[in-house]
This record gives sequence, C-alpha cells and structure tokens, in this order.
Amino acid sequence: MRRAQIEIAKPCIITFFESQKQKVYTLDQLDSLLAKQREEWKLGKSMTVHKFTAFLVKETKLSEQPLPFPYRKTIRYFWGAPPLYELAMSLRPTGYLSHYSALHYHRLVPEKPITTVYVNDEQEAKGGKRGTLTQARIDAAFKRPVRTSRNCVQYGGITLCLLNGMNTDMLGVVKEYLPDLSMPLLVTSIERSLIDSVVRPVYAGGVATVLNAYKHAVGNVSIQNMVKMLKQLKYVYPYHQAIGFYLDYCGGYDDTVIGLFRKFPMKYDFYLDYQMEKTNYTKTWRLYYPSYL
Repeated sequence: MRRAQIEIAKPCIITFFESQKQKVYTLDQLDSLLAKQREEWKLGKSMTVHKFTAFLVKETKLSEQPLPFPYRKTIRYFWGAPPLYELAMSLRPTGYLSHYSALHYHRLVPEKPITTVYVNDEQEAKGGKRGTLTQARIDAAFKRPVRTSRNCVQYGGITLCLLNGMNTDMLGVVKEYLPDLSMPLLVTSIERSLIDSVVRPVYAGGVATVLNAYKHAVGNVSIQNMVKMLKQLKYVYPYHQAIGFYLDYCGGYDDTVIGLFRKFPMKYDFYLDYQMEKTNYTKTWRLYYPSYL
C-alpha cells in the first residue's frame, strides 16, 4: 500500500522541529511554516494546516493546548515541554511580564516556584480629562474592592493572567535575552516593577510581599529613576506617599533618596491597599497601612 507523502516526510519534519528554538506555536505560525516547507517536504496543496497539525499531534511530540480564557478562547501548539516565559510571550506578543512575575524575574521575592504569571498588554492611549481628586473620592475608592482581571486561565498548576494596563508607551519595559527562549523576554525593569506593585499590590502578592521586594531591591534600584518614572506616569492618586513609606519603613535606604519622595506634595491622606480592616497611620507620609506590617 502506497504511503502518504506526509508519512514519508515525517522524519524530516521531526528533525526540522527539533532544530528550532521555538517551542510554542499559533495555528497561523504553523500555517506559515507549512507554506515555507511545503516544497521541501513535497506536500501537495491538499495538505491543509488543519490536516498537518492533526497528523503532527497524532504522530509526533507536537501537542495541542487549549487555553480557555473567559474573553477569548486560545489554542497553542507545543513542541515538547515549552519554557513558561515563551508561552507567556506568545499570548500577547506586544505584552510584557509585570507585577509579581517581574518581581520574581528580578529575584526580589523568594525563589519558590511561581504560581501566577501576569502579562500586561497596554491599552491604546486615551484622551479626555481626568476627574478632580478629593479626599472623599480617595476614601470611597479605597473602601471598595480593588478591580482585578478575570481574564485568567489555569495551565499545569499555574495561573496565566492577562492584564490591560494603562498606556505608558512601554515605559521602563526592558528586553531580556534568555538562552532557552526563541524571542526576547519583555519585562518591566526593577524600578517600574516596584512602582506597579505599589499601584496594584493584589497582583504582587500583597503589601507584605511588596515590602519584602523593596527590602531585596536595596543596592539594585535607582531611586532617582523611580522618581523620574513616577512623574512620567502622571498618576492621579498620590502613590509617591506609598512608595516613600515602603522605602522608609523597610530600612536600608539612605534618607537622602527617601527625601526625594518627601518633596512631592502631600495634600491628602492615602492608603497602602484597598479594603484594609485594621490600620495604623503615619503622619510623615499621610498614609494608612495594615496594622500587621
């Protein structure tokens, strides 16, 4: 019985995939790959990408991985066991690791196995006027639950969470080149990671974890760059009070650099986190913080 051409080409196809650094594919990428290799593998036009992937899933180490995100179901194809960061980058090619994922990458949190990966894909720039800040509005906002992304999915005991952060024009996002990745890893710098974690501690493991990250960052972070970055981000809320508190409270930072945050105006009382039950108050930073810290 005559063998199908794809059966004949199977060893060459396997050799090809084994030689590639890339381990995570979309269907479109496999379609492009098939188009480029079709002639070499002598596969006719009747061999569609769907037939091609079905054969590979059945006959090789290619596997199909459904990722049922609530807002858009996604499928990825793995050649073997892919690096977690490659999977993360494939979900949002213009996105970047942020919050706890970035703290973990920079070794600012305990090096235990990561359980949640945050990929931030910035929104388009928005115009319009911002609301006027008042003490009453701050109090009301921080008494409510913090808004969090529901666009998450479980994969191999890990939660993959997609965020849609405000447009910053990729401020403080750096490219890292890792030996096991087929593309650069985009991740927030130490300075940007520490700022983001103050803005959304829920994505950074909570305020105790954020405090610990500030402790571990001593000697590895440029406070001057943080100040510059914070001014560029133009937040409505006075997050400089929370950042100054962390720098002051954790110890290890020179009073001169802490003083850079004291130069910001402090017109309002502020909060370290949302919906805190028992709190203490610091007059220095006009800030409420959890009593357990």
